[in-house]
Amino acid sequence: MDKFIISIADEKGLHQFHAHKHIKKIVFFGILGFIIIVTLSFWLLSILMSSIDEIALEQNIAVSEYRYLYQQNKSLKNQIQQKSNELSMIYQKIQDLESILSTQKNSKKVYQKRELGDIEALDLRLKTLLLNLLPNGNPVASFKAKAPSLSAEYPRRHQKLGYSYELLGHTPIIASADGVVEFVRTNYRRGYGNYIRLSHSFGFGSIYAHMSEILPKRGDFVKKGEVIGYINSKIYYEISFLNKPIESKNYIEWSNDNFGAIFTDEKMDWGDLIYTISDILKLQNYGIQDDAKYGIDITKEIMP
Repeated sequence: MDKFIISIADEKGLHQFHAHKHIKKIVFFGILGFIIIVTLSFWLLSILMSSIDEIALEQNIAVSEYRYLYQQNKSLKNQIQQKSNELSMIYQKIQDLESILSTQKNSKKVYQKRELGDIEALDLRLKTLLLNLLPNGNPVASFKAKAPSLSAEYPRRHQKLGYSYELLGHTPIIASADGVVEFVRTNYRRGYGNYIRLSHSFGFGSIYAHMSEILPKRGDFVKKGEVIGYINSKIYYEISFLNKPIESKNYIEWSNDNFGAIFTDEKMDWGDLIYTISDILKLQNYGIQDDAKYGIDITKEIMP
């Protein structure tokens, strides 16, 4: 038989219901399906909750990183502003010195030049200060050869004002004087290629071109002799004054043992410059670490 009878007795009597015999299977699979659906729902819900937790964690991390980057950006803005103020002060000093150093071709003003005096008789501290502030010496400690060279960036100058150095290999490049990093260019293969430009005191500057690696960033202060990068085969080095390239030979040969090398340049009013630096040295008592070391009497006049 395909049917079975369900009998229910109550106060009204016996009631019988006829049901198909497969109803048990239907009820069983229905309950089983319900259990499976509930189980899957809980499983999917747990996965969803886990995903929500991960998203919330990632959101918290992203918020923390944003706050960190915001603080870093704020700090960098403050540093940039500080360096900009320092550069503005440097440029202002340069403009002030233009009235002392008669270097402008179209200037109609007449200045009373100061006599340079005996270079070798200058105070040791003054010599040291000059060698720290103005570019001097080679930008590399060792090299195979060097020669005057045209600028790769501005070949139409037709003047070999800079110098090219052939190097022995991976060579560190050093700053030729104290200064501020004015410009850095990387990932460039034309002209100077990767290069760094330093701004020194009193309007002087220096360029180091064809670098393979540059260490400082724009606005950084570097000391004379500090490693500013590396070059693999060749470097182009150039010195400028008031943003115009000048003959680098005498500055490269300039040292404490050859102190008079640069003072043959008649375009510069060296007497006025030395007098100005002497005043700075007197006012700031620059560079005195141990007077007895040099046998220096700080009360004496610096200029001879």
